Amino acid sequence: MSTDTPTTPTHAPEQDSDDHDDEVDTESEREPATIASAPNGDRGGVAIYLTADDLRRLGIPHDVNAVVPSILNGAVLIKPAT
Repeated sequence: MSTDTPTTPTHAPEQDSDDHDDEVDTESEREPATIASAPNGDRGGVAIYLTADDLRRLGIPHDVNAVVPSILNGAVLIKPAT
């Protein structure tokens, strides 16, 4: 299974994930992420929070301790760190 799966910014759901394993959050159901600014005013980045369920849906094995996010053609890819 490939772990080069696109994802969107997310936050922890307020619901029991066991009851909603097949549901996919839509953009309108998620909170917007704030873009951080560096001290000089440049955009510093944005944090993306992925739950254990999000990682499982992306095919990240449960024993992986670190992931590497990247962007390819506008999609955010999450891969296990090597």
